[in-house]
Amino acid sequence: MLKNGITCTIQSNVLFGTGDYETQIRAMLEAYDASGMRAAVSVGAQDQGWIVYPQQDEAEFLAGLPEDVRKEFGTPPGKERTAYAGDAAATVALMDRLLADYGDHPRIHLLYGPAGPQWLSDGAFKVLADGARQQDVGFHLHCLETRAQHAALQRLYPEGVLEHLDGLGVLGPKSSLAHCVFLTGRDME
Repeated sequence: MLKNGITCTIQSNVLFGTGDYETQIRAMLEAYDASGMRAAVSVGAQDQGWIVYPQQDEAEFLAGLPEDVRKEFGTPPGKERTAYAGDAAATVALMDRLLADYGDHPRIHLLYGPAGPQWLSDGAFKVLADGARQQDVGFHLHCLETRAQHAALQRLYPEGVLEHLDGLGVLGPKSSLAHCVFLTGRDME
């Protein structure tokens, strides 16, 4: 990025399912610090939509796959799926730890970064929104980016995804939404 003249960025959702998200996000933060760049770094979160979204379509999707492929993609019985730091409470706790080290940094800012509305449940969004208010951080997520995401979000949130996110306490002056290709006039308002 520096070779191309980029000195400021929002970093979102690079690491996933590594088993050691905190170590990897800390390495990323250290790299931004060493580079001298200004960066808003998103702490990822996901608790649904593991294979397809909306989540309620996953069982039907898996049932349509050949058995050997289904075994590869399906969760083994008794094994929970986790991403990033784990559940919403673990994500808030990780944010607390990161803020202890980077909260006063002059060039690095932290925010919550679920990749998109379809990958986080309402309950998890509420936990993160409460955490964001207490920690004085914002949100960054991709929204209405692709036709598939747009169709899924229309099904999930018939009242409109932005209205829904606003009702959960996600939107505000510290929120950043990327892409927004399929915004409606009502969304823009």
